[in-house]
Amino acid sequence: MSEPLVKGRPPAKAETTAQMLALEELVVAREHQDGKMLKVNDARLLSTKRNSQLATPGSDEALVAKAELESVVADCDRAVAECAKTLALRRQLDEAQTIRWVLANAAHGRARALGSEGSKRRLMLIGRQYYWQTPKAVPFGELPPYVTQVLAHYGLQDCNGILVNVYEHRESKIGAHCDATQDLASGAVKTLSLAIRPEDRRPLFEGGQPPTLSRLEFRGPDNHGPHGSAYMELYHGKVCEFDAFAHAAVRRTHEVRETLRPRVSFTCRQFKRSAEELAVEAEAAGEKRKREGE
Repeated sequence: MSEPLVKGRPPAKAETTAQMLALEELVVAREHQDGKMLKVNDARLLSTKRNSQLATPGSDEALVAKAELESVVADCDRAVAECAKTLALRRQLDEAQTIRWVLANAAHGRARALGSEGSKRRLMLIGRQYYWQTPKAVPFGELPPYVTQVLAHYGLQDCNGILVNVYEHRESKIGAHCDATQDLASGAVKTLSLAIRPEDRRPLFEGGQPPTLSRLEFRGPDNHGPHGSAYMELYHGKVCEFDAFAHAAVRRTHEVRETLRPRVSFTCRQFKRSAEELAVEAEAAGEKRKREGE
């Protein structure tokens, strides 16, 4: 089991460049092999079906074709299993590349009244601006493909603003607060946690979940009902969701008091479209109608 962070230690490390290259080479080689395997199986399957259709029912040729078909089907099943393993490795590579990309781009900034440097975390933005004085903001159109793949895998591709936080120290935290809701088009807030260290991404045991990275704590007006006090365990691949509108209405706060194991989080929101965005969309719609009219 991986060791929790200790106060005062240097930031945790993700995969080295050599490890990333080795993983990428493995994935590319497996994808190439899978492609060849599927192509061979498709050709065998087509040939076997044709031989079966041409053979006289009950003849030796029909029996041979039937046995060959059973063999091809078994090979196809094995190929599907191997492709699933390759897809899992590709997802592992995408997540590792995404973590390294975030670590290379995140920086300390100021978030409203609380500076991220004081809370020992770094941050960056994707898409719509949400935090004040954020040092790094990246449009969705400029995201590396592996980041887009990770967001899609976890069902986070439909938001238009993502706050990315790096929690790499034991003291990395966010104080108790309610989300500002005036600019939100939807109250649904989703937060994905990814472990920085490779060893923290593996389940503790067969069929289990990876080790706890941190805890997202909620404090409600009382300890009863759906908006009372509670907490969520955060581990690699965990997506937490809450309704910012409902929480703001009852002043239910959330916070991260400390970081047990280093992680990167993606907090996804859907913001109202700005006047500028609406004007651009209207202009594009007008141009489209004009072209269709011609």
